[in-house]
Amino acid sequence: QQLSSYIEVDESAVRDTSSLTQWAEGYGAQTVAGITSYDGVDLFAAANEDIPAGSAIMYTPANMFISSYGAKEEFGTLEKAEKMIKDLAGEEQFPMFYVFVKLLCEYEKGTESPWFPWLNSLPRVFDSG
Repeated sequence: QQLSSYIEVDESAVRDTSSLTQWAEGYGAQTVAGITSYDGVDLFAAANEDIPAGSAIMYTPANMFISSYGAKEEFGTLEKAEKMIKDLAGEEQFPMFYVFVKLLCEYEKGTESPWFPWLNSLPRVFDSG
């Protein structure tokens, strides 16, 4: 499958979960034997064999987390934006803002982003109700 240079955000876009698995393994993520995606489209932990209670089933290295601290460290303090957010919604929104800025920057990079396989695997529509 050839990747486009951007992430298709249309609701009907096909999620690329197979590239996500390869990407995650390349960055050091690990799962125990017996964890599956079940349907080949959505990813979730489903054991297809007995796993002893208390067993670790997944390992995700720290470099695979997007955090507000890491985003702020990468971009520096965005003073004008922080002032606006503080006035409109309060300082407690700063962490969410920095994660949002990070995600927007990674989306803009398209295939140049190391996060592209993850972003391209996300659902385009999320219905919680």
